[in-house]
Formats: sequence, C-alpha cells, structure tokens
Amino acid sequence: MSGVTGVTGTTLSASTDKKTYTLGISGVTADGTLNVAVAKEGYAISGSPRTVGIFYVAPAGDFFDSAVGLKEGIGTYGSGSHAFDATTGILTVTGNGGFSVPLPAGFTVADKVSIVYAVRLEEGTEVKFTKKQVDGWTDVSPASYPTFTHTEVGTIEVTGFNAAGVTAGKAFFQTNATFKALIKIISITRIQGEAIKISTPVSGLKPVAGETPKTTVDTTQYTGDVSWSPSATTFAAGQVYTATIVLTKKEGFTFEGVEANAIGVTGANDGGVTHPAGGSGTLTIEAVFPATEGAAPDKVMTFTAGGVKGNNGTVTLEDDGSGFTFTQSEGYAWAFAYFKVTFAAGYKLSDYSKIDCTFTLLNTTYKPFVVGAYAVGASEPSGQMPADAIIAGGQSPNVANNQDTPYPLTLTITVSSVDDNEVWIAMRSHAASGDSYKITNIKFYN
Repeated sequence: MSGVTGVTGTTLSASTDKKTYTLGISGVTADGTLNVAVAKEGYAISGSPRTVGIFYVAPAGDFFDSAVGLKEGIGTYGSGSHAFDATTGILTVTGNGGFSVPLPAGFTVADKVSIVYAVRLEEGTEVKFTKKQVDGWTDVSPASYPTFTHTEVGTIEVTGFNAAGVTAGKAFFQTNATFKALIKIISITRIQGEAIKISTPVSGLKPVAGETPKTTVDTTQYTGDVSWSPSATTFAAGQVYTATIVLTKKEGFTFEGVEANAIGVTGANDGGVTHPAGGSGTLTIEAVFPATEGAAPDKVMTFTAGGVKGNNGTVTLEDDGSGFTFTQSEGYAWAFAYFKVTFAAGYKLSDYSKIDCTFTLLNTTYKPFVVGAYAVGASEPSGQMPADAIIAGGQSPNVANNQDTPYPLTLTITVSSVDDNEVWIAMRSHAASGDSYKITNIKFYN
C-alpha cells in the first residue's frame, strides 16, 4: 500500500466466505491516491479498483473553540419546544422541530445562498437538513435521517430566503426527535441575484490612546484597507487622526448608486466623513476623528513675523522664534504683549495646569509677571488688563529678578471666564513706561 502520507493505522477484515476483504486506513491528513497491491505470489486483486482516491475533510472542532454557536433571535420551526443557551451555544429541541438561519441585511427572496455550517450532536441524535421553497419541502441531505455521532461540516445551497420570518422561507436544521447540538454558521454567501447597493457604515476604527491602529476592515458587503495620518504604531493621547479607507466590494454587492458621503464611519467627527459617489468596485473614504482622549499634549509656542502683538508697546521677535522682547509705552496694566494660542482639537485652556517661560528684565529689576486670557472674537485685547482676565502670576509679590538675568518661571493656571480651544494670551510685567523685558520658551503643559 502506498501513495498516501500520514497513515497511522490499517485494518483488514474478510467476509464469511473469505472472498471479499475490506481495507480500512486512519491518520490521513491530506487528499491523495491510495495504491493497493498483494505481495503474496499467486494472488491478485480483482473485481475492484487497485487505485482509490482519498479525500480528506478537516475536523471542525476549531469552529467551536471560542464562539457561541448561534445568535439570539434565531427562527424556530415545528411543534417541539426550543431552548438556546447563549453561554454554551447549545440548542435543545424537544420533539419535532428545528431552527432557521438568520441572514445578513440586504438579502432578498430571489437570492441563491450558500451556507457553510458545522454541527456537533449528541451521540445517537438523528438530524437532517432541509430548505423550504414555493413548491414545498425539499431535503438537502439524504431523505433518510442520518445519525451523526461526531462533528459534521457541510454546505447547503438554498433559495427563497426572507429574513423577516420563518414562514417566508429560510434554511432549516430539522429533526424528528429530541436532540441537543452545538451549531455554528461559518459563512453565508450570496451566489446570485441583483447586486445589492452597499450601505453598511465602517466601524471599529475610532482611535484610542495607547492602542494599535487598525489597518483593515471586513464586513459582509466589503473589505477595506486603512491608512492613518499622522502615521503611528500606537495612537497618542490628544491627537487628531485622519483615516483613509479604501473599500472593495464583495461579490453580490455594488457601489453603484451610492451617493457622495452616504457611507458613514462610526466615531468620526460630524461632517468629517467624505467620499465621492460610488461607481466602481472600490470607494475611498476620508474620515477625521476627534482628538484621542488622554492628557492634553504639550503646547510649545514658536512665533513668526506678526505672531506677537503689542498693546501700548513694541514687540521684537527672537531670531529663532522662541519668544520676544516687549518695551512698554504705558505703565503697569495698560501695556502687554499678546498672541493667539490654538490648542489641539478637542482640548481647551482649562485642560492645561501650568505655563513655563523664561523671563528676563532688560533695563530694570524686581518686577512681577502676569498672564491673562482673552476670548477670540471680533476685537483683539486692548486697554487695561482687567483682574478677571488674569490666569497666572500676579502683580504681587515681586519676582526677584536681576537685570539681564534669565529667570525660569513655572506658573499655575487658574481659568476664570475664558476657556476655549483658541484664546488670546497676554503677558506683561507690572513695570513702568519705557521698561523692557524678554519672554521666551513658553510652554503650556500638565
């Protein structure tokens, strides 16, 4: 005997008259051809093939390892009672009855559908598989009731489905006796019928700080590849991410007739999902998500020309954009430098607890440092800085700062009336007209 690998055991049994012998083999793990020969001189095989095709069917145990066999809401059939345990996945039918297979949205009664199933029955249980058509019942399995004592994996093809109710026709597992079975529907595939317009939203992509970005999606209607901007191996906190999703239709579905921006993306910003009208086998979607939850990202200020303005004073930027020098033309609260701060999407001023900066007095000593916040609106900050605008520092006590000596400051933020994603920040020293000072290395953080 040769030609098949993996054989772990053989048996040879003879009929009563010793004229017929039956050869049994076990351990086969792949398809192949079995060659059988008789080694004893004077003997030969006759009346049956010397070469036999071997077809291997993988066991279906893996289908049951982690998944519940059936979803709640399955249809039932027959006069018997039905009980489904969602924890164990065991369906118990007492008496004559069975259950029907639910179908994905979009299938119609005109569709021909292939269902791949796996069923594990109690030993000795008798079961058959049927379909219902307009002309009555037609057995898919043999008309007799075969007895399964192991796991069965198979495929049935049926027509006349209607997901709304059993009476309109579904695929059935039917029995003529009490049975218990662990049953799993592995796949339901549409074989023929008019293409269904795709409508299922993309889900499961919303970025979460600390998690790995998903790069694929898969539904009954389409598959998809996903890329991210900015790219990341792990989502950061406080970051806005944009997903580019390229969907490819599955057999039986189409993007034809899909209007622009009609396919949603779960968790994306309102108005943040865009795509063209469908018309081919693929569809590209752009989806902008809100900033990931988590601590607000540090905001380090870098200035360009015109980025810092003066109220009753003049501003000179540092060459590297790290800060500025301000010379007051009015005294005390009537003069300040100010600039606009836009925080990361989804965050506002109150999401930060501290401001760092370096404060250097240029022609005077011992002056306090004050930070204020103004709402961004029709007008810019002007006039005298009111007390309720102050969010950090204060007019007293004085900051002990020698002339021309950089003095690092860490100030605690206390938000009062202004708390937005975009604010004007004003900085000043409680100094006299003509005094100058430099402010650099400004950072908002926690």
